[in-house]
Order: sequence, then C-alpha cells, then structure tokens
Amino acid sequence: MKLRRSTAGGASVGLNDLPAMPALPPVVAFGPYRLDSVRFEVTHQGQPLALRPKVYALLTYLVAHPGRALGKQELMAFLWPSVVVTEDSLVQCVADLRAALGPEGAQFVTTMPRHGYRFDGVLEPKDAGALPAAPQAPEVPSVPAAQAPEAATTSRAAIVARRSYRPVALGAAGLAALVLTLVALWPQSAVDADRAFRRERSLAVLPLVPRGSQTTQDFAEAMTDELIGDIARLPGTTVIARASAATAAAQGQDLRRVGKLLDVAYVVTGTVSREEEAVKVDLQFVSADTGAVLWSERWHQPDAEATARRSDIPLRVARALDLQLTSAAYKATASTARSPVMASLARGDQLLRTSTAPGNAMKARAAYQEAISADPASARAWTGLALSHLSDIQTRQTTDPGQQAELAAEAIQRALAIDPDYSVAHYAQGHLRIVREDPLGALASYERALALNPSDAWSHARLAQTLLALGRFDEVAAAVERGRRLSPLESPQVSFGRAVAGAALFHKGQDDAAYEQFQAAALSNPNNATAWALIAAVDALHGRTDAAAQAMARLKALRPQATVSLFRKTVVGNGPALQAGNERYFAGLLKAGLPP
Repeated sequence: MKLRRSTAGGASVGLNDLPAMPALPPVVAFGPYRLDSVRFEVTHQGQPLALRPKVYALLTYLVAHPGRALGKQELMAFLWPSVVVTEDSLVQCVADLRAALGPEGAQFVTTMPRHGYRFDGVLEPKDAGALPAAPQAPEVPSVPAAQAPEAATTSRAAIVARRSYRPVALGAAGLAALVLTLVALWPQSAVDADRAFRRERSLAVLPLVPRGSQTTQDFAEAMTDELIGDIARLPGTTVIARASAATAAAQGQDLRRVGKLLDVAYVVTGTVSREEEAVKVDLQFVSADTGAVLWSERWHQPDAEATARRSDIPLRVARALDLQLTSAAYKATASTARSPVMASLARGDQLLRTSTAPGNAMKARAAYQEAISADPASARAWTGLALSHLSDIQTRQTTDPGQQAELAAEAIQRALAIDPDYSVAHYAQGHLRIVREDPLGALASYERALALNPSDAWSHARLAQTLLALGRFDEVAAAVERGRRLSPLESPQVSFGRAVAGAALFHKGQDDAAYEQFQAAALSNPNNATAWALIAAVDALHGRTDAAAQAMARLKALRPQATVSLFRKTVVGNGPALQAGNERYFAGLLKAGLPP
C-alpha cells in the first residue's frame, strides 16, 4: 500500500515518490554545529542540543539536500509517512529546530515562501571518533538491493556508520524507514519540559459566530484573527492557525474530534456581536479530551469605535486564557500520571501566583528546583526560580535580599540563554533591575516583555512601579489601569497595582486619595503586607493611632521579621523625587510601631 498526501494543486506525494536520499558521512559539520548520525546527536560548539526525534529527522533530511528547495509536502511525507497532518505540524517542527539551533543557526534554514524550506550551509565531513557502546538493535527495515544486508544482531550505531560511508544513494523510502526506526529507538530519559508544557498549553480558536444584524462575517473573522494573534503571543502556548481551525470546524460540531484532528488540548468557541460602537464577545474554553466546558465568560466594550481605538477585548481574553491554561495544567498534572517535571512546573506556577502568602515563594522555589534537576534546559523553570527569589525580596520575606538577588540574576541569565525571546524571563529581568535600583534598565526589560506579550497584566503593573521609581508619578495610574483592565479578577495583580497607584499619590502629597488606593489594595489581597504597611504609615502620620495599630498588627502577622531597616533596603526607588516621600513613609512606620 502506498501512502499519499494531496497537495493544494491536486497532485499527491507518497513516500515512494520521494527522491533518492544522498548518503551523509557519519559526522558532518556546518558552521559551529555537528550532526553526528553515529551518536544520534547534534552539538553546538561541543555542547549537545536537546532535539525531539522528529526535529532530528527534519534536520537530517535538510542537511542531506543542501541548497535544494524542499517542498512542504515532500517534508511532511518524509516525517509523517503514515499519518495525514496539517502544515501546522511542519511549521511547528521547523520552529522547534530553529529554536534549538539558536540565533547562530537561523542562517542555515531558509523559508521558501509558498513552497517549503532550504538548507543553506557548507557541509564539512568530520572524523566520527570511537563509536559509543550501543545495545543490540532489533531487525532493521529492508534496504535497496544495491546494499548488502546487515546482520540483525549488529548494533544500530554500527549499522548507521557502515551505511553512511558507502558512496551510494539510499532510497528515500528506505532512509525514511530507517530514520523513523531510529526515532522510535530514541532515548526517552531526557526530559524536555518546556515543549511538553507547550503541548499542554495548545489550543485552537474556532471562527467566532456573528450574532445580530450589525455583525458581518468579515467583522467576526477580523475579531477571530485578533484573538488568535494575541493568544499566540502568550509564552509557551501553541495556537493553531485560523485556516486549519476553520477547516476542522467545518467537518463537524464534535469538539473532541476537532481537538484530535488538530492535536490540541483545548478548543475555544464563541460568538461576537456588534451594535453601533459596542462589541460583545462570548467564549467557551473546552477540553478537547472530554468535550467539557471548563470555563466561559462574556466580554463587553461599549465604546471601542466611539473612542477611535482598537478593541482591547482580544488582549483581555488572552490574559484570561493564560490564567485558565495555567490552572488547567496544574489540575491535570495533580490528578494524572504525567511527567513529574511537568507536575513540578505546574505546582511552582500555581504557588507563585499566590506568593504573597507566607512561605508560598519558598514552596514554589522547591518545585522549580525539582523541575531543573530533571530538565536543566527549561527556560520556564529557571525563570520561575528567579521569580521565587524576587518575590521574597518584594514581599520582604527575606533577611538577605542581596544574596537572593544574585541567585535570581543567575537563574535569569540561564533562562535567556536558553530562550532569548521568553517574555517572562524579560519580565523577571525587569523585576531584578528594579531591585538593583536600575529603573531605566527595568523600563527597557518590561517594554521588551510587553512587546513579546502585550496581554501580560503583571508587566503593565511592574511598568507602573518602574515609572514610580523614575519619579514619573503622573504616568503611573494609566499603566496600572492597563494591567487591571486586562485581568480585573486577578487579585494579587490588582492589589499590587492599587498599592503602586497609591504610592504615586502619596509622593505627590495627596494622602487621602493614596489612602483609598491602599485600602483597596488590602481589600483585593489581604496577604499584601506592603498595603498594610502603607495604611499603617498614613494612619500614624495623621494621628489615627488605633487604626495604625490595627494595620500594623496585620503587617506583623504576615511579616514577623519586618523592620524599618528592611523596608529601607527593599524600597523601590530613592531618587531625588522620591526621597522626601520615602522618609515620610519610614517615619510613619516607626510611629505606627514597626521596630527600627
């Protein structure tokens, strides 16, 4: 039986239609990279790269055809000879290859618009060196008659080495079978937690259904495209292209079938309506495994066109989905026998979201350290570790902020080395720069984080804090509001933003307005110790002794080790514009009863 794959033009490509595969030396170099088919590894400057089996197979095929434009159908037929997949699978595989190769490797894999990909690199054969010990291989698939058959007991490394040296072309079908056999034999001990988490955070947004007489199909499609674009920028999230999602949706209403066809964990469905300048979007977040609705919500923007601005509903949806995906991953890993490293990451993420509660940052840190022990190449785990240290500094749950800042810096450096475009790592770097009294550097980091993921409410809130540290008090409220609007029910973020907005008002001498913000911050998140400290200070400064004592009692219950000296060490910003306000704050804390 010949497996065939239809192309857009009606032609079909089968595995047996693939051209002959040129033989490669057992080890070949291109630039600083080495592809070693004896050891089944790719190295960069001597360091092994973590590649999934399919990604390794893709690189092997590309390298075997240097300078030739390889069509998408040809590559898909080689990589998935017995499965019909969408082009999204190939696009993701290429993206994973480029990510693994890093910035230096971008020059070697060229996209050929509307056709496929080409390998652009000069190949240099290298000495394979001593062969590693290998287990006995199972029976190897048949090879063309031009080659002598190998004994079934020969090691798989030796088979590859001997075949590679022969100056003949291995038929594509034979090589595909060999590579796919090697893929099946690929060592499974190495853990790639970030890619596994990306699978857990995969979804398809089906075309929004227009509702109401004023809602056109074009408007619904435009809103769908905006949703997909903003959700796709969430870190570690895979979103299927709209064309593929629309094609799958057109084949039936069973969302489980749609999820299986697109190979995603979740499906988002919904409607959009437009009445004059108002826009409404109703969405459902559905498990592709069970078809159960996990969450639903309505978004309404009454003045999108009246204010001549782009609707911010897609950004708000993206933030809400980010929270739902994190929660779903945590519940899934807690209730199933999934990879321990994924369970550790999910547990760390969940604890970090409530890190203002005493001890949660330390528990999150332990979870991320477990994940790093299993997968040292996880940018997500290194970033989480950094944020756990920074949270302790921010919430004053440490007696050695300098040491924890050093640990955070090391973790951030590791994360950005693994993934330079990981938005959460840039966010963490901004937080670190604030701690190190570098607000201009922090501003650049938060702006970079928001360029990568505009829906990150926390980056907006931290940006507001940075503006406060720079003495740009009049710009703080707008940044706080952007974060609050993106995630109005995320109490730690809302509480943090309220406290920052209040601090800007306090520095401007508007104590009454500041006090309202501090109270709102404490109400949003009673574990926000900084909010209680600010309330106690203002009450004491204005002679409200009883109220100050009550707020101070709340602060000491949350942070028993807190002192004015510790607050001085961790205050955000101490430039000329903030010095007078900071001294008033410290004086208020002393007056309220906080130890020096």
